[in-house]
Amino acid sequence: MDPYLYQYAIGGLVFVIGLIYAARQGYVGFTGRKALHLAVLIGGLLAFARVQACLQYAPMQTADEVARQGGIERKQVPGTTLDYGIVAACFVAILAIGT
Repeated sequence: MDPYLYQYAIGGLVFVIGLIYAARQGYVGFTGRKALHLAVLIGGLLAFARVQACLQYAPMQTADEVARQGGIERKQVPGTTLDYGIVAACFVAILAIGT
């Protein structure tokens, strides 16, 4: 089975179950503001499905091969002592808030 169809078959089932729960909670329906909510949800799902279909099934082109030029360059280690200090302080702050 095509992965796209499989994904939207299973995802569609989960989406419908979510819509049923949303309808029971009074968030979506077929009249008034509830219909607008339903249209936005379905429209969003269809928009994402369309974008994914275009990206997955669009014809692709391959670029011509280009010979690599240049030597080996060694990159510097990213970050400075200040950068690592800020990351460590954030980590300690998250641990302090969590405890």
